[in-house]
Amino acid sequence: MSFIILFLFVLLGILIILLTRFLINLIKNYRKWKEIFIALGRPKWQQRLIPLYAPLELAKARGRPIILGVLHLFLQFLIIEGFILSIIFVLKSIFFLINPIIANQINVLVNKLSLINLLKFNIVFCGFFVSVYISYMLYEESRGLFSLNYQNVPGYCVYAEGGLKFRADEAALRRYFAPILSYISLNELIGEAVFWTLLPSTLAIWVFPVFLYFKGVSFALRATLILSIIADMVYQVFYSKLINYIIFILANKLLALIFYLVLETILIRFNFVKEAIVLMAWGLFSISGLIEIIFLPIDLILVKFFGLAKSDQVLRNIGWHYGRKLGLNPLQWKMYD
Repeated sequence: MSFIILFLFVLLGILIILLTRFLINLIKNYRKWKEIFIALGRPKWQQRLIPLYAPLELAKARGRPIILGVLHLFLQFLIIEGFILSIIFVLKSIFFLINPIIANQINVLVNKLSLINLLKFNIVFCGFFVSVYISYMLYEESRGLFSLNYQNVPGYCVYAEGGLKFRADEAALRRYFAPILSYISLNELIGEAVFWTLLPSTLAIWVFPVFLYFKGVSFALRATLILSIIADMVYQVFYSKLINYIIFILANKLLALIFYLVLETILIRFNFVKEAIVLMAWGLFSISGLIEIIFLPIDLILVKFFGLAKSDQVLRNIGWHYGRKLGLNPLQWKMYD
């Protein structure tokens, strides 16, 4: 029995050495890939998760299908888990000979870490990181998506495509946002501001039918108005590009009109005539833009508070968002010398 225990200890040592060598190689690759990720301008969250994203980047750099990177990542997990399971198995065998009670406790752990469960975990884990990676790549490729043309009125203002007015001319805006214009163009800044100003009305257009269908007319009216008013107060000091992507899609009036017509048909089909009438009235009120009347009192108060019109405050806030992202201090920016 002593020979078996000695053999198991030797096997345990070999496994630990192999796992250690594998992890050392991972650390070496981590350092190498960190330099590459920094050179590529990858965000810090990707730099911290290099062992996960390196196989995907490697496949992309070599012009190979992304599925090969996914398989590399999956295999990397399996190797580490295989080493760990092997070590646990050897430990279980040692303790089975020395102390069966501890061996039984280890056995319970091994049963929970079954091969099927590990495969499920790997599939979900790899799927999550691959989804995040692909989303980031799509985000990188979509730079310029918000870009809008504008009409400059020298010394007075800028009119964005669609008519939104910014109360500073192009020269003043370029001077003010100069620290970030190498990162994002003025056309993109203006475009993002235009879509972001649509947040309260877009929210009102899309949440009302959902509340109406599930909660009825009274709740839908109250909840939609409260949410829209809160959004109108908050969005001038907050910015999320992810939410703006959603607005970019949902702000399409044709899409909203089709959604309302489909829901209108469903309501009439099931004899919800009252709800159908209310939905039609709300659709005309919100999609036509008349809903902006609701936000006028709040906007007037916020103009006094910020000292800027709504469009100008939104544009400045988005510019500051990118400034902070680049490690700059937007409070030092000046529009005029």
